[in-house]
Amino acid sequence: MIKKRQKKAQVWIETVVYTLIGLALISLILIVARPSIERQRDKTTIEQTINAMDELDLKIREIRDMGVSNVRIVDFKIKKGNLIIDGANEKVIFEIDSNYKYSEPGAEIPVPGTNLIVLTEKKPKNYKIKLSLNYAELDIVYNGEDIEKTLPPAQHKLSLENKGEDPAVPDDKIKIDIKEV
Repeated sequence: MIKKRQKKAQVWIETVVYTLIGLALISLILIVARPSIERQRDKTTIEQTINAMDELDLKIREIRDMGVSNVRIVDFKIKKGNLIIDGANEKVIFEIDSNYKYSEPGAEIPVPGTNLIVLTEKKPKNYKIKLSLNYAELDIVYNGEDIEKTLPPAQHKLSLENKGEDPAVPDDKIKIDIKEV
C-alpha cells in the first residue's frame, strides 16, 4: 500500500517537474524571439509608412500641378509614431521609435523610388527613424497657419488644398494647406 502511494506521489512530482521545465523552455524561447518579432513589426510599419508618405507626396504634387482651389482627401493611418506637418520648415515628417535599424545612423539617405529622405538616429535602447518630405518650393501650412502640428497614432483624414500664390510671400511659393477633415 505504501509503495502504491509512493508511486502515485512520484508520478505527480514528475508531472510537476516536467511542466515546470516545459514552461521554462517556452519562457526562454519567448525571451529570445520577442526582440526579433518587435524588429520585424517595426520594419513592416516603416515600410507601410513609406508607401503612405509616398502617396501623400504624390497627392501634394498633384494638387500643386492642377492649380488653385484643387483639393484632395488622403486617408493616413498611423499605427505607431507621429506625423509632423512642419509649416515653418516646409516639411512633412514621420517619426517613430523603433527596434529596427532602417539605415546607418547619422546619415540622411534618400529612399529609392520616392522623394523621401530617411534619417536613423541611435538612442540608448533603440532607434529614432525620421522619414521626411521636403517642400522648399512650396509654402506648407496646417489649417492656414505656418505652424508645426503633430498628429498622433490614429486614422486621419487629411484635406490638401492648393491656395495658390500668396502675395504676402515674397518668392511666390504656392501655398498648400493641410488640415484634418
